[in-house]
Amino acid sequence: MCRGTTVDSDPVRQILASPLVRAAIERSEEKDFATEACVRRFLRYFDGDTQVAAKHLAETLEWRRKTKPRDIVCPGCQRDPHSHALRVVGIDNFERPVILTDFSQAMHRFDPDIAIQHLTRSIEDAIAIQTSRQRRGGASQSSETTVWMIDFHGYSPLWDSNPRVALLAARMVQHYPEQLGCFVILDAPKLFQATWRAVKQIINAATADKVTFVRTSDGTLEKDL
Repeated sequence: MCRGTTVDSDPVRQILASPLVRAAIERSEEKDFATEACVRRFLRYFDGDTQVAAKHLAETLEWRRKTKPRDIVCPGCQRDPHSHALRVVGIDNFERPVILTDFSQAMHRFDPDIAIQHLTRSIEDAIAIQTSRQRRGGASQSSETTVWMIDFHGYSPLWDSNPRVALLAARMVQHYPEQLGCFVILDAPKLFQATWRAVKQIINAATADKVTFVRTSDGTLEKDL
């Protein structure tokens, strides 16, 4: 009697057994990156499609191998510590690290590529904080998302309206699927809506739904908080 091929029904094991992913892990210096929790985030982001999730996980592993995001040092902030105002500022009531961006405090924020390097390192810092707190018992093992808040106070339509920064950021954060718990945009000008429409074409609907626009003038900020 012929024996049929056994197919593993566990989607996590299917992805980790994918030739694309196995090859990417073999090349990677971060052997600890593709954990079960990581693979499940990719599965959720891509609606359970194991082939698509495996493809993007392999791409992320390759991106991390080339970029080395854990080791990035922002060249702008090396020259001037006041270049960017984007950093982890605390932990919210749901045990999530909070990243705050404030245009008014960032003095040299106009180079898109350097801005993305700074953002990447800030996300890595937030993840490192979360991982450390989990190991020390200060955060739930199920808490794996971050909060990002952008305060548009000090925003300049002349210098800050380059949509390339937002588009680069949207592409970059796809390497961190399901790690954004909430994205609060404070006092964004109307012209930012055009950039937001372009960004929504890149991110998935579930991520877009986590974005909230609030204002200091109408009570929506206090209500959302």
